[in-house]
This record gives sequence, structure tokens and C-alpha cells, in this order.
Amino acid sequence: MDIKIYDMTLRDGLQSIKPYPLEIKLRCIDEIFKNNLYYVDYGSVIKENTNKQMLHSDKILEYIKTEFPNTKTIYGILIPDINLLSYDTIQKNNAFSLLCTVDDNYSFNNFNKNSEDNFIDVLDMLETIITFNKKIKKIRIYIACSFNKNNSYKNKLYNYTSSIIDLVKKYNINSDIIDIVYADTFNEINVNILFDVLSLFSSERKKYIGLHLHCGNNFYNLINLAIKMKIYKIDTGLCDIGSCNNVKNKDTNYISTIKLLKFLNKTDTNIKLLEETENKLNKILNLT
Repeated sequence: MDIKIYDMTLRDGLQSIKPYPLEIKLRCIDEIFKNNLYYVDYGSVIKENTNKQMLHSDKILEYIKTEFPNTKTIYGILIPDINLLSYDTIQKNNAFSLLCTVDDNYSFNNFNKNSEDNFIDVLDMLETIITFNKKIKKIRIYIACSFNKNNSYKNKLYNYTSSIIDLVKKYNINSDIIDIVYADTFNEINVNILFDVLSLFSSERKKYIGLHLHCGNNFYNLINLAIKMKIYKIDTGLCDIGSCNNVKNKDTNYISTIKLLKFLNKTDTNIKLLEETENKLNKILNLT
């Protein structure tokens, strides 16, 4: 079992709290990159005058390349809308996150179109990035959804997932590079429903799937389910932040990186150093 830890502190974490100046974000970069994590989301492309928490992402990228030129950490940027995709962004980065949804209300609110058209956009973005960047280390496609007892997204999730896998296989890109991440954007998780969705896929196709969950008291049930279903790509974060705007319970944040590593008893990560990093980040961000 080799669970990959995807740290969301600098993107999903910071976007859930107040905006910070660039110098504060760079201090956070310094601390996080000491840990040699597998993957770090460093920021997002944004529309003008929106999501001010994600300002400075271009400068953060330049800083990482200058200060950590030999890092083994994969660092990626979120491109949440096809209108924000540019050749310049594709060339400067080698890891990307894209966003779609199975929910029409969410799609209209965020993309001003229905979810099917939004998904077509994401497939176009995926194919464009694959075409114009031959040094891709990671592309992550987030599917915003929920897993509740009245779940009506099961078939859509299956179809979206299958379409993405079929497309990347056409380009001979394997599951180490492509992640299809189920995000419980509305904080509605029924473990049995999630099990039903994951059971739709063969072991080979489950290699592509990752989870971005706001689990609260459901932590152990959800992680045990992920392990049982051989889902080894998990989004986590530090400092107990990271609640999505659509999450109903604002006290429910993303999975704790440290809690997960301790639970898994992973010996390839210096947990003590990570705890020191979290303490420093709390002080830098004035969260304590």
C-alpha cells in the first residue's frame, strides 16, 4: 500500500480564510517545502478582482523554481475555468488541477453553464494541456459532488470518470500522471454511497481515482474504506483549515496530513518535522 499525500494547505487551505500578502505566503512555502512532500497545490489562476486569497500565484511559482530548483515535490496550480487557460500557464507549469461538477446548480453558479457543458470544457482543457506540454508530471481533474443517501450522481460520476480515462489512454498517459478526484464539495458523505460509487470500477480504473474529503468525525471510516477499495490518492492539509465555500458545516475541514500519516504509520515521512511545520504555519498565519 502506497498512499500518496497531496497537500492542499496553500490552495484549498488559504482560500478558506482571509487573504494574505505575498511575503506571508512565501514564508509558508519555505516551511512546507522543507518536508519533501509528494505533491503541493501552490495556488490558482483567478479572474480579475476575484478570489483574492489566490493572488500572487505567478510570483509563488517563480519563487519555488528559484529557491527549490531540485525539489522532488510536484507542485501544481488550479485552473478552474476554461477561460483562464493560457499557453503561458501551460508552458510554465508541469502539474495542473482542473475542476468540473456533476451538479447543475453548482455549475451554473461557478461556470454559468450546465454541468455537461462544463465537463466538455474540462475535457478540452485536458486535451490542450496534453498537446502543448510534453513534460507533464500531474494532471488532476476534480469532480465536485456529494455522497448522500439521496445520491443522484452515481451514473454521472461513472460516465465522467470513464470518459476521462478513455481520453488519456488515447494519449498513452498512465494513472501515475492522471488523478480523477472525487470532492465532497457539499460535505454530504455517506460511506455506503461512496462505497457503491467506487465499486463500479475495476481495480485498474480505480488507480486513477483520488479523494478530496471534508470528513469530520468520519475520518476512520472513510480512510479505512479508501484502503479497502485501493484508493491511494488522498488530499490532505495542515493547520485545520480548508473548508469549501459550499460545505454546510464550516467546522469540517480537509483531512489532516499529520493525522493521516500517523494513522498509516508511514515511516518515509518525518512526522516530527511536519508537526513543527504546522506549528510555524499557525504562527505565520496568526491562526493560534
